[in-house]
Amino acid sequence: MSSPSPPSNAYRLLRRALNRTSRLVRLALELPTAQEPIWVLFEARFQLRAFESTFSPGHGLAAFLASQPFITELGIRARGSSLPLPTFALPRLSQLRAAHAAPGLLADIIAGRPVAAVSLPLYAGAASSAALDAISRSTAHIKKFTALAFDARPPQDVLEEIAARVPHLIALHLIAFLGQYDSKSLLDSSRILRRLPQLEFITCMAASSMATTEDDEMRIAAAWRESCPKLRAVILPRGRMLLYQNNLQRWSTLDHAEEMSKIGIDDALPGRRVVSGR
Repeated sequence: MSSPSPPSNAYRLLRRALNRTSRLVRLALELPTAQEPIWVLFEARFQLRAFESTFSPGHGLAAFLASQPFITELGIRARGSSLPLPTFALPRLSQLRAAHAAPGLLADIIAGRPVAAVSLPLYAGAASSAALDAISRSTAHIKKFTALAFDARPPQDVLEEIAARVPHLIALHLIAFLGQYDSKSLLDSSRILRRLPQLEFITCMAASSMATTEDDEMRIAAAWRESCPKLRAVILPRGRMLLYQNNLQRWSTLDHAEEMSKIGIDDALPGRRVVSGR
């Protein structure tokens, strides 16, 4: 049974609180979609840097976003096919998370804006190609891409579509719910990764963590680094992080504290300084 919706008085109190919070820079709102109380944001005096909500993409949300020129991070968690944003809106947008976005909605948000990091679902067929076409319309190179793949195709096919449209990736995180990501298909993917010469971090997870062995994953990491000489951190279906130790010219796992202290787990994360590749 669904939870009861908050009374209208609760929304009025929320609106009053938001109107009095002039220094707010990050805001996430998860409210019942049946009521769509977008009006709680009207007359707000804050200037956000990050905003995420469950509001449907419509004229109300578009008007609010157009009033927030300093937003760099945006999360859209509702379904929708378009968002009527004026061209001047979101001039600083650099990160987009879209949980259920259709290609048209992605294009409306990304086109003409300096988006460099995107997280979205990929579905089978033309929808996947259209979504990737949409993110390639950014005025900046896409450097980080996270994809939840609801697609039964092998990883070679999915990676090929990604590499063709966003070849400047530094970090790629691919989470597959349907595809067969076994050791053979992952090894074969190394030829596709040659088209991502700047890649430093890659995650390639699948529904089954038993599709590969520990030895398989070491071989896969080595083959991928041959294709991507800057590659330095890999996570494969077993869920372990493999880090490339430049001084030893080999891959190691983070299973042992000794290895963690040698490499520095914080330095291996995207956005941090890490050990240089070959």
